[in-house]
Amino acid sequence: MDAKRMAVYAGMLEYMDMSIGRVLDHLKSKGMLDNTVVVFLSDNGGEAAKLQSMYPDYYSKNFDLSYEHLGEKGSYSEYGPGWASTSMTPFSNYKGSAAEGGVRAPFIIRYPRLVPQGGRTDAFAFVLDVVPTLLDLAGIKPTRTSGAPPAGRSMVELLSGKARQIHANDESIGYEAAGGAAVYRGDYKLVRSVPPYGDGKWRLYDLPADPTESHDLTASQPDLANSMTAAFAAYVEKNRVVEVSSDYNVIAQARKNAAGKQ
Repeated sequence: MDAKRMAVYAGMLEYMDMSIGRVLDHLKSKGMLDNTVVVFLSDNGGEAAKLQSMYPDYYSKNFDLSYEHLGEKGSYSEYGPGWASTSMTPFSNYKGSAAEGGVRAPFIIRYPRLVPQGGRTDAFAFVLDVVPTLLDLAGIKPTRTSGAPPAGRSMVELLSGKARQIHANDESIGYEAAGGAAVYRGDYKLVRSVPPYGDGKWRLYDLPADPTESHDLTASQPDLANSMTAAFAAYVEKNRVVEVSSDYNVIAQARKNAAGKQ
């Protein structure tokens, strides 16, 4: 069963690749390809949750779960933690975790008028940078009517090769989801992964030197770890993040929520 699930996944990737090609061919046939910004951004992390086990009644009632029809219309497939780990190799963990295996994703952009084809960069950027980038490429300046302007920074100078990075080395960027949390600052990442993905302790990593997050630096660089912990506290206060309890478990909470709706 597991082998066929991954075969279905591979088939989906092949079909997606073909479909992207159809879009590009259509733009080319209309003479619009080189005047169109094409962006491909993956969702974060391989999905390790076994939803069929978590909600067996729902999936058995609404989908054909048989081996014979796996991948066909009306079927449902998921590939579980084993294949999720394989998909995210060499990074640690997968979707739902604040580790690199749960948050790192590819970003591909095509716009020959500005972005050199075939280039790449390892500079840090995150999803909030996408909107400012597209607005910048379109020559649009966001207007302030109420609230704050869009967060993030334009990647245009980075993509065009005029800049090597868009976020300063002393800038702290926070992240939080379901108890998992992280702070990025220059080359460093302070990360907290909660059960079932971790033990809830803060750990510090030098990402360029240690992208697999294998060597914790909190003991050797306590001042930096404390400074980034304080930066996360400031992020929580600024964004009014409601922190979950120490015994929070995202899978157990999901099951509890589902039971309450039945």
